[in-house]
Amino acid sequence: MSTHAPFALTRPQAESVWQILVNCCLASSAAEDQDAFIRGLTRENPVREWRFAGALGFGGKLRFPRLTVDCYPEDLTPERQAMIDRANVQLAGLGKSGDLPAASTGSTAGSNPVGNIETSFAAKPSLPEIKPLVRAWYAKPGNGAGGLFHLIIEGGNNEQRWANAALEAARASGDADAICLGELLAAMSPTQRQKLSKTWHLTD
Repeated sequence: MSTHAPFALTRPQAESVWQILVNCCLASSAAEDQDAFIRGLTRENPVREWRFAGALGFGGKLRFPRLTVDCYPEDLTPERQAMIDRANVQLAGLGKSGDLPAASTGSTAGSNPVGNIETSFAAKPSLPEIKPLVRAWYAKPGNGAGGLFHLIIEGGNNEQRWANAALEAARASGDADAICLGELLAAMSPTQRQKLSKTWHLTD
């Protein structure tokens, strides 16, 4: 009997999907980022979204099980649309070639509706999942010292009150990227935030 849920991928299948994201959308080539993605897509209850960012910006995501790529509408450019189109064609090709289970290609029957989907993060996101997003945040203009999250990431202030304050500031800013990262930081434990402040820049 298969150990995979109906929509789960095998490790080779997940590796093929990740390679498309790397080749078409410049997703991270770091081994830890690939391994986190593979775990998310091969577990008993696979994630329904995976934020890989890459060249699509902070909102670059893979949707599962339909296996399509998109990004924030406000970040869409002709160049990014071309990347998305290329990735989606190749992802569809995996299904047509039989390299992916039929349930993972095209149909969204039985999946959660938008707004009630399972994201790539559990209640407490893991360090391998959130570190690429922190690095993407730092890469944005003006965030070289951590921006709104300086006190947490640079200062090592890991108490919940600091995370809550940062999330409040992020929401007040109206910046979608800041709000997303703020929510993730607030969902982490103090120990996780402390480890993140010391290791976010490491890719090994």
